[in-house]
Amino acid sequence: DAVRRGLVSPTWLVLSAPFLRLAPGRSRVAIEALPVLGILAPWATVRATENVPLSTDPARTRDFFQDPLTIRKNTLRTVFTLRRAQRLARRANPARFAGLKAVLVVRGGQDALVSKSAIDAFSARMLAGGVNITALTFPDEGHELTFQTNVQADVQLWWRTARHA
Repeated sequence: DAVRRGLVSPTWLVLSAPFLRLAPGRSRVAIEALPVLGILAPWATVRATENVPLSTDPARTRDFFQDPLTIRKNTLRTVFTLRRAQRLARRANPARFAGLKAVLVVRGGQDALVSKSAIDAFSARMLAGGVNITALTFPDEGHELTFQTNVQADVQLWWRTARHA
């Protein structure tokens, strides 16, 4: 959102599983109600539940919810603000990103939260706008893919290649 708004101008940008759009099957009613709920009760909280598939590994989801340092709730105002930023990111002007040397988007192929079609559409718009963007999908990974060794190795390879290009 900061790049989209022109507030920062990094040289490289890595978007890890960008939440541009909910994957099919997520509650449309709850999402469509966010603007109204965000105005009526901005300080009300929503809590993540264990039935949300954060990971393809059930043990990781369990660990997430057992970790006392994990933040599992947000205010409706925060959720609405993030949702608005996601909506605007889908329509972002590629010119804001054109000054970057390279943009990398990474996504887990088993990610039930992030829509592949939204990432593909975002990447296509950026490419059409002259942005040097690469999208990598890791077929066996879920939403928390950045913790995986193979993902880190591929991101590092992209970084070295982009830096020397």
